[in-house]
Amino acid sequence: MKNIPTDINIQNNKYIRFLPYLFIFFIAFFVYCKTMSYELSGTDDDVFTQITFKNYSLGTTFNIFLKDKFSYYRPALLLSFMVDNFISGSSPQALHTTNVLLHAISCILLFFFLKNYYFNSTLSFLSTVLFAVHPINIFSVAWIPGRNDLLLFIFLILSIILLIEYTKTEKKYFFILHYIAFLSALITKEVSIVMPLIYIFYCLSTNITKKKLLNLIVLWISASLFLFLIHFVISSKMFTLSHYLNNLFATYKSLFDYYGGAYFLKIHFSSYFSNYHFYIGILAFCLSFLFAFYSRLKTIEKIFYFTFPLAILLICMLSGQFFYQGNRMYIPLVCFLIPFCSFINRLNNKKIVYSIFTIIILASFFITMKQSAYFENSLTFLKKTDSERPNYSIYMANLYSYNLLKSGLLEEGSIKIKEIAESTNYKDKYNLYLLSIVYMHEHKYENAIKLLSNIVNFDKQDIYVKLYICYDNTGDIEKRNYYKNLLIDITGNLQKADFLISHQQTVFKKT
Repeated sequence: MKNIPTDINIQNNKYIRFLPYLFIFFIAFFVYCKTMSYELSGTDDDVFTQITFKNYSLGTTFNIFLKDKFSYYRPALLLSFMVDNFISGSSPQALHTTNVLLHAISCILLFFFLKNYYFNSTLSFLSTVLFAVHPINIFSVAWIPGRNDLLLFIFLILSIILLIEYTKTEKKYFFILHYIAFLSALITKEVSIVMPLIYIFYCLSTNITKKKLLNLIVLWISASLFLFLIHFVISSKMFTLSHYLNNLFATYKSLFDYYGGAYFLKIHFSSYFSNYHFYIGILAFCLSFLFAFYSRLKTIEKIFYFTFPLAILLICMLSGQFFYQGNRMYIPLVCFLIPFCSFINRLNNKKIVYSIFTIIILASFFITMKQSAYFENSLTFLKKTDSERPNYSIYMANLYSYNLLKSGLLEEGSIKIKEIAESTNYKDKYNLYLLSIVYMHEHKYENAIKLLSNIVNFDKQDIYVKLYICYDNTGDIEKRNYYKNLLIDITGNLQKADFLISHQQTVFKKT
């Protein structure tokens, strides 16, 4: 890394010096400001917000480091939701607003990093603006759980900046702050365990002594291993090696799909994609190699900026993918931007360089404005994912069907549910559950009973209620009482059983 002086002489005016930061904040905020009025998308964000709101309070803050209500150990994310919920009462709009603000902060930090360690002010500004409006970041900003990647990026870039300053000045407080930022990243997202690789790559390009580097590596690796152990001890969901490998093999094409989205601004929402996306991704992958190894970066940096996105994406893909999760590209996108900027900076005509950036920025801005609208609520998002045929995900289709019923769109939901039932040959349990609800709305109680009886273990309490209602409407008192007794056994008291029955009877009577 080189500390390149700025090409615009504004150092003497402290107010003008901060103008680029204000512009970047405004641009990042403006492109996503409409998302601050959005609802929940229905894909994990409702789970995160509701569980955090119900199970944690400021008085029980320490519990988020000891318990895990989700599939992963991410206390920093839970803490951010807890604070939002405490301030706003679990308002989706407040949660979206926090995401937008975090994105703006990320962009400011990125500009500082690029301007001080890589490029001149103009190129750093244009690169940061491109990052701010790039459509692949929609999934980090407009999708509430995408906050994980926003927080991770902030802790990551802070830790790198502080490490750079520590190696330059050897002031211990820089390292202490660096290590705090590193530990914060570790409790934000599991992929942060590879962050020591970034630090090691950087240190190898400096004049740091081998002894000092070894001491630093021990500190970094020990913290990463400790997090790894905590994840498997505390996490509420344990994954086997075969589970991880199956996920990786099932989604390996998405690796190239992410590359295609980053380089060609071609994003989508479904979990599966056509060969067209795959080939575009391979081309983008080759471009990433070209930009990295023919840039003006140091050799060690060329290797890092090419390999690190691969490492971070492969780790993310181990957990599987239900839809196109562009939030995984928030950090890799920076690893693509820096070699790209360094590569085109080789051009002597800077007007051409800046013109290329301007065109890409404008295209990105309009795509982001359009595509982010799909996160407005659960129906707009799930309808979009479902519409991308033949890239058809049964899981997302069922989720879309459920939200249609939940929104009172019974006819549209019924058509969708029956379509899924035929395509899955009536073997998907979630779909059969939804189909039974459709039959109940249509007063086809015998059909509903047949389906519910075969999937009782799907959700015993809820299905006992529905079977009670079905037998009550068919006049089979003996069966009706039988399922009420089962419901009393599972709930523990008669009053709760009666409440559940009464609530669902009210729902079906409305239709």
